[in-house]
Amino acid sequence: MTRASSNQPGRFAETKTRPASLITASIRLVGQDKAMFTRFPRQRQPADRRIESALQEVSKAEGVAWQRTDWERMAVQRGLSYSRFEHLFRQRTGLSPRHFVKQSCLFEARRLLEQSPASIKEIMISVGFADASHFCRDFKALTGVCPRKYRSDHKRTALRNGT
Repeated sequence: MTRASSNQPGRFAETKTRPASLITASIRLVGQDKAMFTRFPRQRQPADRRIESALQEVSKAEGVAWQRTDWERMAVQRGLSYSRFEHLFRQRTGLSPRHFVKQSCLFEARRLLEQSPASIKEIMISVGFADASHFCRDFKALTGVCPRKYRSDHKRTALRNGT
């Protein structure tokens, strides 16, 4: 901890930081033992089979409204606490289980808007959203435009490209 130097007892003396070249040289000296530096930068861990099986289960269950109790059940079935399951899930996907499912639903909605003649409301319901404003807000956060504009822009682009 660095604080301004003073003569009062209990205060830390001002310290100097190491120059970057010295830190780089230290790392080079250790060089062979890279295990010491696995967190800087963070390296991707090998896939955990328990999380992989959970991802497969989620992908098979289309249209399911996942609740926390479902995730807790899934964690227990795999011999994990919910917090550990969520940690491993986030490590594997970069998202919490809830956000992963929401993003998957939004990607599916985007695909349906591009390929299906179904109405936006039907698509919204089919991917698991019950509230139109919630769906529009989340869809816009993902794509940058509301679903109606996304569909019209996609149709216009498809016509222009001749597909």
